[in-house]
Amino acid sequence: MKWFFYIVFFLSSVGVGYAQAWQDSLRRGKELYEMGDFEQAYQTFLEAQRLAPSEVNLSKDIGNAAFRSQDYEMAKKAFHAAENASENRMEQSQYWHNIGNVHFETKKYHNAIESYKQALRADPNNEKARYNLAEAKRRIEQESEQQNKNQEQ
Repeated sequence: MKWFFYIVFFLSSVGVGYAQAWQDSLRRGKELYEMGDFEQAYQTFLEAQRLAPSEVNLSKDIGNAAFRSQDYEMAKKAFHAAENASENRMEQSQYWHNIGNVHFETKKYHNAIESYKQALRADPNNEKARYNLAEAKRRIEQESEQQNKNQEQ
């Protein structure tokens, strides 16, 4: 019986160690992000996600750090994962807005427009998405005008 308690204590302390490890990584990732070390924050968030229980989703943090590190493909994947995991329409709108920003930064303005529209479908009051939608349309118009000028020359 005495050994049973030792085994239970050992197994529970191992579980606490893992819980502490992912939470420490998450805390460190947030500190690094606040300090502007986005690449290291991104790596730390990935480590925290790897160590975290399966019900913990750090996609938002991973996406934000990846975006700020200019790893746009990973940012897009992370924001899609966060959007799929969320049932909150306002959160979904924010994730679609972020996906639109990824497309905007990579000059994929048509894709950005579709993402901003998705953001507005989820939350018609998302003014940032509305503004960025107009800006993406303006950029397409500018590119079209520039192409027309180049063809005339």
